[in-house]
Amino acid sequence: MPVNSVDAIDTVVCELLKGHREDTRQAFIEELLHHAGPHYAERSREELGETTERAIAGYLAILCAGDWGPMDAFIREIAEFRFPLRFPLSEVQRAFAAFREVVRPLLTRAFTGEQLEAALGLLARTVDETIQRFSDVYQELHLEEIRSTSRQLAEANQLLQTQVEEVAEAAHIKAQFFANMSHELRSPLNSIIGYTELLRDGIDGPVVEEQARDLEKILSSSHHLLKLINNILDMTKIESGRMEVEPRAFEVAQVVDEAVDTVVPLAFRKHIEVRGDTREGGGSFRTDRDKVKQVLINLLANAVKFTDAGEVVCTAVRDGDRLRFQVRDTGIGIAPEEREKIFNKFYQIDPTHHREHRGTGLGLPLCRMLVALLGGEMALESEPGRGTRIEFWVPLAPCAVAAVEGPAYPRGSARVLVIEDDPSALELIQKVLEAEGLEAVLAPDGAEGLRLARSVCPRAITLDLLMPAVDGWEVLEELKADPATRDIPVVILSCVDRKDRGMRMGADAYLVKPIDRKEFVRVLRQVMAAAAPGAGKD
Repeated sequence: MPVNSVDAIDTVVCELLKGHREDTRQAFIEELLHHAGPHYAERSREELGETTERAIAGYLAILCAGDWGPMDAFIREIAEFRFPLRFPLSEVQRAFAAFREVVRPLLTRAFTGEQLEAALGLLARTVDETIQRFSDVYQELHLEEIRSTSRQLAEANQLLQTQVEEVAEAAHIKAQFFANMSHELRSPLNSIIGYTELLRDGIDGPVVEEQARDLEKILSSSHHLLKLINNILDMTKIESGRMEVEPRAFEVAQVVDEAVDTVVPLAFRKHIEVRGDTREGGGSFRTDRDKVKQVLINLLANAVKFTDAGEVVCTAVRDGDRLRFQVRDTGIGIAPEEREKIFNKFYQIDPTHHREHRGTGLGLPLCRMLVALLGGEMALESEPGRGTRIEFWVPLAPCAVAAVEGPAYPRGSARVLVIEDDPSALELIQKVLEAEGLEAVLAPDGAEGLRLARSVCPRAITLDLLMPAVDGWEVLEELKADPATRDIPVVILSCVDRKDRGMRMGADAYLVKPIDRKEFVRVLRQVMAAAAPGAGKD
């Protein structure tokens, strides 16, 4: 179609589309069915026909007269209909972008040279602004929902404020009570234990065998009560955030030996062997020595309590950047349905089966809390009648008081962080990456993407731009401003064709959706190779 001036290209494009309106509509429907997403694929052709007809009418109004009125009304209607259904924002954006893919071949056949470039530019600007206007309306609806929710929350907060204050006061009273209880009960218990031991050992004069047995019972009950008090107080400190970690260097073998020696008297009475093995995990170690020892003693004492014959073994093994402790026994074991319950406070194994094995129900929960406080984790394996094995891992490096929120992976591992709000797109990219032998770390929004970028240290990042709350532009800006993440290559995958802006802001590559899988893999490997240590150096 001849055109005298590039400036008049919009009029010619308008007439061209009018002449191919029905063909464009049918092609638009096919594009929605096969490429826009599952929500469109589920709709009937009749329904999609009505939608595409209105969309084309809106685009024609813009191209023919620069009138955004019909398109804005259509955008508002679509947004208000989709928003309550939580229809994926990116899927609607892809539907608008599909118009560009449908019309591009028509323009390519009709124009050449500068006219083609002008026609394609007009098409891209029209579609991009349509997508942006839809995003703005969607964001406006999101803000309205936030305001409404905020008002409701403010009312609820006002109602709950008094209750919160009451709970805080109750927590303070509880902590104070346990602190007072600790002092008031520990003092007399220490005296009871001390004097009982004096009598048992004959310091104040000889005792007969029957008296010695009675004194042992007093000591056993006193130690049991003291342990209960100590466990309750420790748990209260941890829950209130007042438990401190005091790292210091010590010998692993020494701590294991001390823990074993502590429970040997309990095992001796039952004719059970208790031993330690640190051949694979000896040497110096730095963390809170007392808390490690406390966990080991609790686990060993628990193992002895539930073992009637055989042995209890404590081992320490270096496992990468962690030290793994294990306590295993040949005791009664734990039924599958109770393996997780025993880590609940005050829970005890069903007394109808094991009446002789009394306890407080605090030992294992406290052990898990202490291990978490040290930055580690705990696991349990057991089989009824065959014994139990409890392991816990503690980092070899000095640990912080709070537990780490998420895993920290060393840079250089084959991980790619995918920041994408559309679940379907997330799954697709994950499958592509896994097929290439790469591990996908998924972030469903911008805020989570920034957090993972700092904690996971991926080899590369794929980034969607149009996301609610924190959009891709903000994410890219923060990634490149942070020294910890600015060197991680970023590949933008978006419906919006703004490569110039993306590259100016520091992106390493920019692909417009729908993306070609082979091209995506090629580009991704290219930017990863370029960012690898030593790349480009002599």
